[in-house]
Amino acid sequence: MASPKSQTKEGCGKDFSTFCADKTLGKGLGKCVEKHRKDLSPACLKEFKALENSDAAINDCAETAYEFCGEKTIEQGLIGCLEEHFNELAPSCRSRISQIEKEMKGQ
Repeated sequence: MASPKSQTKEGCGKDFSTFCADKTLGKGLGKCVEKHRKDLSPACLKEFKALENSDAAINDCAETAYEFCGEKTIEQGLIGCLEEHFNELAPSCRSRISQIEKEMKGQ
């Protein structure tokens, strides 16, 4: 069975390279992903769903994410919203999002 990190790399790494290679969180990644949502592979979309349900991400980000983005889901633009407010999020949330971004890009 593949590790979660390798599954994430397989899930979105190629999509990010294809559609959003020059973007990072806080610098266009969220908007790029939302723009290309219909072009993303099913595996990558599945990763975003998993991200939305990630206990660690929820624990680190729930309060500040809710403060800035309300009850938005991934489908409703949560990533873009978090990106717009990235510098205002709690440090633990920014750190978690950066870690998830690296894993999704396969770094």
